[in-house]
Amino acid sequence: MTVRETYFLRSIIFLSKEELRKEVEMTKIERYKHIFRPYLVLRIPITLIIYIVEKHKMFWVLWTTFSRFIFIKEVRLSCIESETLVLDHSSNKFIDFYLNSPKAKKIGFRGFISIKFIRGIFSKYGFIKNILNNNSFNPEILGRFLFSYLLFKDKLDPKRHKKIIINDDLMPTDLGLLTAASELNIKTAVFRITDALNRPNPPFYVDELHFMSPLQNMRNIRARKRIITPKTHYKLKEVPACGPIKVGMPLTSKYNLVENFNLESILRKIDSIISAREIILILRPHPQSNILKLEEELESLKNIFKLNASISHDERLIDFAKNIDIVISGNSSAAKDLLDLGIPVMYRDDLDFSNFDSHGWVKLKVFYHFSGFKLDLDNMIEFYSKKN
Repeated sequence: MTVRETYFLRSIIFLSKEELRKEVEMTKIERYKHIFRPYLVLRIPITLIIYIVEKHKMFWVLWTTFSRFIFIKEVRLSCIESETLVLDHSSNKFIDFYLNSPKAKKIGFRGFISIKFIRGIFSKYGFIKNILNNNSFNPEILGRFLFSYLLFKDKLDPKRHKKIIINDDLMPTDLGLLTAASELNIKTAVFRITDALNRPNPPFYVDELHFMSPLQNMRNIRARKRIITPKTHYKLKEVPACGPIKVGMPLTSKYNLVENFNLESILRKIDSIISAREIILILRPHPQSNILKLEEELESLKNIFKLNASISHDERLIDFAKNIDIVISGNSSAAKDLLDLGIPVMYRDDLDFSNFDSHGWVKLKVFYHFSGFKLDLDNMIEFYSKKN
């Protein structure tokens, strides 16, 4: 096996382990409902989808890969100085935070089915078959990775593209780009989207890893060079003593994946909070969210709940922070960014399906743990005043 082949193999093994972890975390049926939502919208029974996926895995890998070439118009990346490509779905974190520069333009990469594309699939047939035979890996995820890998393996030009940068969520599209660039000997970099300590480690060595905290540097990281850009921590904002309280809530990209944690469920929990002061809820969509769809969903739920709720259109967190007094949030890296911007955070573990305190901020006493339904601002203020 060549070095280049190990990049591909390590990536799909990494994805298979991550997918199994997510199936345990969400339950397998809920994970399938999310992944195959476009088919469910077409009223295809989930039982039929599961049958085909589990009985004809290779067919599904090929179907997913081909269909994405047919239906996805392009994958858009940020381009810096015409030679560095950034794939970032974390609020433009790399450009805004690590580079502190807005100078980037969006470019699209679009693939077409060709003889070269078909050869690429069959060159990896053995690896794919072994992975599918040896565990219960979801072939839909493998198909998404294969699409990204083949697209960027064809479109990246080592003479023109000198470096690619991805965030450390390491999703199938991210890893497809990372793997293709590594095989083409293009410089690779990964950046931490938060200063949490339990972020994923790349499946193989990358040229650079950008991180935010000295503690992150103490972990065993697969990177030839480590670059730290420390976060600036703003003075904590004073909570108004009277009047309505403006509560900001950053939604994750997966806010609507599981029935128990969809928008209706979230609003029901906020509506049940006992507060002496009026709560004005301002939702901050994830950059990947469909804002128009979210607004329609919120409008339909206003007839059920009497909440004063709205959706923020501020793309940058620093702008969102100016319009809120406190944050109530689940496991969102944006919540930590808002705390660093000076907004006190009240953490709840019933707003998403992730494990309790998945980033570790409650354990480290960085977040105030809001476990009941009485909005006790005095206790929260005392918690943060002791820290300061």
